[in-house]
Amino acid sequence: YTALSYVWGAPKGIKPITVNGSLFFVTEKLYHALQHLRFEDIAPAIWINSICIDQANDIENPEQVRLMGSIYSNTVRVIVWLGLPT
Repeated sequence: YTALSYVWGAPKGIKPITVNGSLFFVTEKLYHALQHLRFEDIAPAIWINSICIDQANDIENPEQVRLMGSIYSNTVRVIVWLGLPT
């Protein structure tokens, strides 16, 4: 899998995307990152912490955050998105 690391920023400009057939809302910064990635860069799977970790689950979230070092070190690649050019 590929991991995407990006600057979260303020949760403004929430945008809808489809994740495994379900509607999901992401920040504008993540939305732009996903728009600019090529499928070849992320196939066959992509791990994005704000989607793969239930941010509202106070039990799961800290456990998953502790695993992030392992998650990132076991990827095929990590893509870092710093944002749109200014």
